[in-house]
Amino acid sequence: KSKSPVEFLKRAKLHMDSEKLFCFDSKGLLYSLPKGATALDFACYQGSKVALKCTGVKVNDKEESLDYVLHDGDKVVFKLSSKIVAEKSWLKYVMTAYAKTLLENHFSELPPAQPTQSFFKRLLHRKEKELSILGLSPGQTYKMDSFCTPHVGDAIVGIEEKEGVVIHKRSCPMLKKYIYDKKKWLSVEWNVPSKHHGKLGKVLVVSWKTHPESMGEIVACLTQVKAKIVSLVVISQEPKTTKAQIEIGVRDKDHLLDVLDAIHQCTSVISVYQLQDQK
Repeated sequence: KSKSPVEFLKRAKLHMDSEKLFCFDSKGLLYSLPKGATALDFACYQGSKVALKCTGVKVNDKEESLDYVLHDGDKVVFKLSSKIVAEKSWLKYVMTAYAKTLLENHFSELPPAQPTQSFFKRLLHRKEKELSILGLSPGQTYKMDSFCTPHVGDAIVGIEEKEGVVIHKRSCPMLKKYIYDKKKWLSVEWNVPSKHHGKLGKVLVVSWKTHPESMGEIVACLTQVKAKIVSLVVISQEPKTTKAQIEIGVRDKDHLLDVLDAIHQCTSVISVYQLQDQK
């Protein structure tokens, strides 16, 4: 019997592909990668939530760079951020087709840079857009009621006051005092898309090996990660390959990464990528 994972690996390599190298993750799980693979390649093999959020790496308990070339038996542990930190320069740090595709798909989804507009102006514009209200007159000022503190998605109503319109939740108990003064009431709503009931709408193009059970496997995969399937349309079907366009609803960017990782792991899937949002 092998006394350690490394000793086990040395013995097992006698029966394995000589063009592969084998590394361990933080939990001791064994991964097979092509020779020449880097630490960032390994991160991509562990999924988008590792690859796009890694801020550092330790190989055999020693700090290394993301372009560190791995060796047989390396134990690789990544330090992760709570948010996505991937940069386009990272494409130079990977050599496997899988890792390049994962990173390229991520960068293709990003909006074009706007160098003439400061970060703070973009942030302010985005916040104003998120909180804009439909049903108000042009130039009419408004604020959120401090008692019920409405948030995007809540059913709301506007009450006209001297200082402007105050936005309340429709369930706000403070509305009782206006019950006999309906002239002050305004029918308003959030200026946000409601097509997916508060979810982000994304369109994926998935190719899989043509088989009677393949589509069922992908649908089951999407259901398991709680992605709402809005539509599924087969674009083309050949003896070996089927391609479909799947419109889904996800909670946020992290949920989308979960969905993409899950689809990648389906045994019948050949490729998956996201169509860029139409402006």
